Amino acid sequence: MDKRYKRAMDKIHAGDRFKKRVVAAMKQQPQKRKSPRYISAIAAALVVAVILTVLLIPRSKEENTAVANNFTLTAAAAENAPLSADSYVKVGGVKWGGGAYQGGSFGEEFLIDLSVTGENIDRITYSVTSGKIGLKKSCKRITDSVAKDTTVYYSDGASGYASVDYDYYDSVTCDYKNQFDAEDEMLLAFAEESEDFDRAVVEQYFTVFDQLGRADTEPLTLTGDQVKKAFDDYINEVLRHLMLSVTVAYTDGSTETKTVGFSADCVVEQVRRKFYAYDLDENDQPYPVHSLNNAYMTFPMDGRMDAYYAEEYNKVKDIFTEKDLIEFDDFDTEIIVNAKLESASVAKGGSSKGVPENRD
Repeated sequence: MDKRYKRAMDKIHAGDRFKKRVVAAMKQQPQKRKSPRYISAIAAALVVAVILTVLLIPRSKEENTAVANNFTLTAAAAENAPLSADSYVKVGGVKWGGGAYQGGSFGEEFLIDLSVTGENIDRITYSVTSGKIGLKKSCKRITDSVAKDTTVYYSDGASGYASVDYDYYDSVTCDYKNQFDAEDEMLLAFAEESEDFDRAVVEQYFTVFDQLGRADTEPLTLTGDQVKKAFDDYINEVLRHLMLSVTVAYTDGSTETKTVGFSADCVVEQVRRKFYAYDLDENDQPYPVHSLNNAYMTFPMDGRMDAYYAEEYNKVKDIFTEKDLIEFDDFDTEIIVNAKLESASVAKGGSSKGVPENRD
């Protein structure tokens, strides 16, 4: 009979202590007689156990909680670290820079790689203050945009600077399930100089940049610390005016916006450059020159030669000897762009709220 009790209790999903108490109670009854009281006790115990089992069964997530709207910004350059308001994380670097300044506007471009993860997201919209967002012309993920253009800045309202293969926007939208990725090379392109822009920082940067540009013809008088300070001050002054807003539209029609601020850190390395260069004589024949100033063609001999120049170099390499190698001191600079959250807001409304109207 004990075995029958045990098998019955094993089928009841209650705690071990409760089972033992029921079995002990059963054993206290006479085993040769099945009195109505004894049968009633067993039935009552089983009813209580079943009730407890039902109460203890865990509810599914769908029954207990609804998944809340939320989103997080992560940085691929920092191993998909989430952005926070507490500290900066690396999000990219300088795509193009170095003195594109004219008529009160700049052409500095900062490459960023941010991803959005979250729940119940339908669309993502990016917009930037005091500048433009750049995306490759080949990008197929754009679902909506505002003020599409081909230039970063204008000079006298007539002409402007434009990166090859890029278009620029005041804001741009994509679907959450097909959001922009590293192949689209999203840029923050700084366009307008504000009244509070530090002119001394700008002038110092272009003075240093000009000296670096003449390093092949004039001995450098700069130190690495001077180069780093000039680049750090200038790039951070530009980034101070760039705020990126990321707005997600949820499937229930509400929106949420997070604003991202940026800073930069310049890494400077002193290097020794090596070049070959040639010019053309009156018969269009190449001959070696020992200065890069006004040279017809130059070939960096430090591994930076691209396919076109490698092909051209192979055509004329026999004219060069070791004494034609040009050497000079220079600096390599790398700009690291970092980001953190500046603010966040939530808005309720229809599905179109926070999503730009196409004004191209």
